[in-house]
Amino acid sequence: MVCARTAGKGNFFMSRIAECLRGQQLRGGIALFLTAAAASPAFADTLVYDGDGANDLFSNVANWREGTIPSDGDSILLLSVDPAINDLVDLNLASITYFGASVPLSGNGLTLSGGVTIDNSSANTQTISVDSITLGTSQTWRQTVTRDALFITSDVDLNGNTLTFESRSTDASEIKGTISNGRLTKTGEGTLILSGANTYAGRTLFEGGTVQVSKDVNLGGKSGGLVPVFGDLVFDGGTLATTHSFRSERDTTLAAGGGTFNTIAGTYTLDGRITGSGKLIKTGGGTLEIDSVPVNPFGGQNSYTGGTEIRGGTISVDNETALGDVGSAVELHGGALRATETFSSARTVVLGAEGGMIDVRSSDLFPTSEPRLTQTGDVTGAGPLTKTGVGELVLSGAKSFTGLVTVRDGKLGVTEDGALGAASNEVVLQGGNLNARGSFTTDRSFQLTDQGGAFEVIGGRTLVVDGTISGAYALVKQGDGTLVLSGQQKSHLGTVVKGGTLQIDSDAGLGDASGSLTLDDGALRTTGVLSTSRNTILGGFSDKGTFEVGSGTLTHNGTISNGSNGFFSDASKLFKTGSGTLVLSGANSYSGGTFIEEGVLRVSGDASLGASGRAIHIGEGVLNAAASFNTGRGVVLDSRGEIDVDGGAVLTLTGRVSGNGLTKSGGGTLVLDRSNSYTGKTTISGGVLEISSDANLSADGGLIALAGGALRTTGSFTTARDTILLSGPGTFVVASGTTLTHDGTISGAGFLRKSNDGTLVLGGSNSYAGPTLISGGTIAVSSDANLGAATGSITMDGGTLRATASFATARDTDIGFFGGMIDTDVGATLTHSGVIGGGRLTKTGGGDLRLTGTNSHAGGTAIDGGRLSVSRDANLGRSDGELLFDGGILITTQGFSTARNTTLGAGGGTFQVALGTTLTHTGDITGAGGLTKLANGTLNLAGGGALDVGGATNVQVGTLRIENRTSQFNGAFANGATTEIEGANVTFAQGAVNDGTFVSNNSTVTFGGGFVNNGTLITDPNTMNFTDWTNTDPAATIAAAGDVFNVSGDLLGDTANSTTWDTDEAILRFVAGTDNAHAMQLYGIDLGVGALGLADNFAWGTVELEAGQTLALDDIKNDSLAGALYLDTILLADFATDVGDFVIDSIFGNGFNVYYNAFAGGNLYLGGLTYNLAGGGQLIAFNGDGTVFEPPTAEAPEPATLALFGFALAGLGAMRRRRAA
Repeated sequence: MVCARTAGKGNFFMSRIAECLRGQQLRGGIALFLTAAAASPAFADTLVYDGDGANDLFSNVANWREGTIPSDGDSILLLSVDPAINDLVDLNLASITYFGASVPLSGNGLTLSGGVTIDNSSANTQTISVDSITLGTSQTWRQTVTRDALFITSDVDLNGNTLTFESRSTDASEIKGTISNGRLTKTGEGTLILSGANTYAGRTLFEGGTVQVSKDVNLGGKSGGLVPVFGDLVFDGGTLATTHSFRSERDTTLAAGGGTFNTIAGTYTLDGRITGSGKLIKTGGGTLEIDSVPVNPFGGQNSYTGGTEIRGGTISVDNETALGDVGSAVELHGGALRATETFSSARTVVLGAEGGMIDVRSSDLFPTSEPRLTQTGDVTGAGPLTKTGVGELVLSGAKSFTGLVTVRDGKLGVTEDGALGAASNEVVLQGGNLNARGSFTTDRSFQLTDQGGAFEVIGGRTLVVDGTISGAYALVKQGDGTLVLSGQQKSHLGTVVKGGTLQIDSDAGLGDASGSLTLDDGALRTTGVLSTSRNTILGGFSDKGTFEVGSGTLTHNGTISNGSNGFFSDASKLFKTGSGTLVLSGANSYSGGTFIEEGVLRVSGDASLGASGRAIHIGEGVLNAAASFNTGRGVVLDSRGEIDVDGGAVLTLTGRVSGNGLTKSGGGTLVLDRSNSYTGKTTISGGVLEISSDANLSADGGLIALAGGALRTTGSFTTARDTILLSGPGTFVVASGTTLTHDGTISGAGFLRKSNDGTLVLGGSNSYAGPTLISGGTIAVSSDANLGAATGSITMDGGTLRATASFATARDTDIGFFGGMIDTDVGATLTHSGVIGGGRLTKTGGGDLRLTGTNSHAGGTAIDGGRLSVSRDANLGRSDGELLFDGGILITTQGFSTARNTTLGAGGGTFQVALGTTLTHTGDITGAGGLTKLANGTLNLAGGGALDVGGATNVQVGTLRIENRTSQFNGAFANGATTEIEGANVTFAQGAVNDGTFVSNNSTVTFGGGFVNNGTLITDPNTMNFTDWTNTDPAATIAAAGDVFNVSGDLLGDTANSTTWDTDEAILRFVAGTDNAHAMQLYGIDLGVGALGLADNFAWGTVELEAGQTLALDDIKNDSLAGALYLDTILLADFATDVGDFVIDSIFGNGFNVYYNAFAGGNLYLGGLTYNLAGGGQLIAFNGDGTVFEPPTAEAPEPATLALFGFALAGLGAMRRRRAA
């Protein structure tokens, strides 16, 4: 059957073909129909190929239903079931229609003036593989059904025409041959694959479906002309699909229908310009890279206005202009926008329900820095936003989207909390960082994942997270800014601070209590008072970690150890910053040293400072020792270097101290135990700094600044360094038995205090304001300038001021409760003209102290050594203040009286009264010590006060006068000058030795231990009580009439020289003693010669013996044979009348006579009889005129019981007889 031609028509319409063939028995149902897009010549016949012939040859008439082989101008309809036509000769066909099974078509060249149509859903692929296909006119190749494909391996010469490929099939068609010389349009929903190296230079129009290519040449070649260019891509609803990576310089126009780029795989790079009013849509998993700078420099930048929609894969841009007009939006519906360079975008980003990703990363293989995309436009929509790429996406300003925010890689920068969209949006860190570029507070929730991620805050900014942080993973903080974790519970497991500061106000801010803390070049800042028991790791990829304690205290009870970067463990450093206190109580092992830059680091033991031997660096911070311990660590003073030791604690540094400047504070003690190398000032603002040598301090001899603290020295040494006393006291504590010699100058507004028992020698010309307080030990000076400014006073409270040379001072001196001592070296004189007030002043040392001021000290004045010189009583302080001696000398240079009491200590006391002056002392003088009188003046002990001297008294020079007072001298009394007693009752308990002049008037004087008279004894009138009385030549005794000399022992004389006795009117009385027996041992008592010899001989007015006493003349001898004993009266008490009881014995020498006054009333009973004495002497009476009395002859009277100088008293029936040898 031959289907009739349609008269006058050049096209063969499929509906007519179907109608024509409905009655035929067809074996297939596919038709591929090529139709002209414009008018085409009329064709005479449409021939049907059914393949009924014996072979599949195009040239076999049997294969054509009409029995006619097609010729130029015919259309053909291929119905054969799977025929293979392979002998097609050059032919110009109007059209080809496939309406059956697959019919491969091959052969020579083919010219089509109509088109190709596939009109059956047989899911077959129709292949045309002729040598070439040439378009006679512009035409359309159609796939009208959904399950077929056209596979063309032939080259296609468009011949200046437009080929429209219309496909509705789900199976892709492909043109593998080279397409040249025209334009290509794709319509319909199906896919056309272009795989040939095409050269057509006209535009490619995408109006529907997909054109799939694998390289740019599939889309045609360049045009000719002066500037060859590739054919444009024009989209009005179609899709360009790419399967491999390649670059294209083509310009692209997006018409109202927009255009879709489906990058199935790889990266399609558009270097051409994109214009038009349509939308650019990206699908597929690959990447569309849009270059913002077109290859054609005359084309300008991308200007399409329809916006950009990314449904899959990635659009990669390097500039805002790559995305077209800046007013157009970018929509993310599951796809990603990638920025490869740094730029800002003000366009709106819309998140669809599927959400989208924004990927920021460099396209360079080895970038120098990662790019940053700053999104200043809004982000809207209800989908999630995911940040990927190692670069940074910055959301600047508030955004309105609602959805989950996930940071998978790189950084998501935000300038405010609103930049993260709705407040309900949760943020998930899944490997990327949230980077806070502004300071703000957020209440939103954050979730940590096993992929990691960090909170990053740029320098100078603060991010406050009040919301929850969940996830059993570590929280990582990066960036130089501050992250504050407060508010709701944080349950993350572990915290890592890799940069900047993490701030907490409770340990809960660090997450679960079992989590550790890692400080890897970052800082933990705490506010308030809090404690943590978690362990801390320092360093890792860095070599340090910082604790910044703001106001308050952080107590760290856990351990602190070194971190590791995965290959090796660093020797990590601990840094302390902030004004607060960090307390380390654990046994720590970090080994990079400790750096205290601010605030206080408090420890109780060396182990808390990390591995042993690691140095401590102190900048503007403070090392605080809360308990006593030793450390051998070196200490590096990076700035002022303060070490604070708590009261009662001792920190001993045996390691070297280096650096610049040391400050000691706190109430405890810092011991520097080795030679140190630090330079600069040493400041002691509290407590004690202890050293044993000058080398313990700064190596350059730097200044010592005392600002309320003390320098304690435990060894003797000299320092030439200067010292400044700041406000308050500056204390030198010098250990007992040691001396600190300070030859440098001491200046400043403070005052100097000296304590402990050692000696501080001040050798410099000092200017400190003062006062100088000596509360212990000694300050030794050689001039007043050593004691600071001349206006500065001196305060002593248990200490000593020692003068090593002579000088004067007008300073006022105050003496505290514990007294004060002034010690002057031998040969040195300190003249003190200032006022002395307060307590007791003690003078020590062998030198002189001169007091010239009107002093008011009330504690008395003690003179324990050397000489204290005064000119008036006011020099000695308040008038009721006592005077105490213990070895010292009081010199008075003017006469005055004092009523103060005096105590003589064990060392005794000396009064040195200047010539021509009198010191009248009316107060008590008591004590166990002795009293010495020096100088030619008079010490007058007058008045009714007690005078009770416990030790020896020695009157060496001048006069000691005792007037009108009862006195007791309990020690030996030696008078080498003049002693005067007037109207007094004086007892010398151990007797006295008189080598000078001893005068007693109107007094009673008792010598309990004997009296040795080597000088002159003068009495008038007086009562003298002796035990033994010894007189040596040339001693003299001068007594007035009525003076009584009571002797309870013996009267002795032990020299061969004459002794002067002017006692002829005095009374010598022998009274009861220890044994009632008395002796008169007078050896050479008379050198005179005269008849009576009253001026030269031993003569008494009266000699008395009390009842029961005996008197023996014992060894009376005068070798000159001219001596005699003259008695005016001999009084005997209760003597028996038996003269036989009277025995005279032991009188040596010839003619030694005893004369008595025969006319004295007591002697009349002798009757003038002469009695012979043993040794040839006689008892001779004399007349009142001194001549020998010649008694009348008469019977001898009853002899008197005379007992005089050798007479033995026998009235008791006992006789004492002593014979000369």
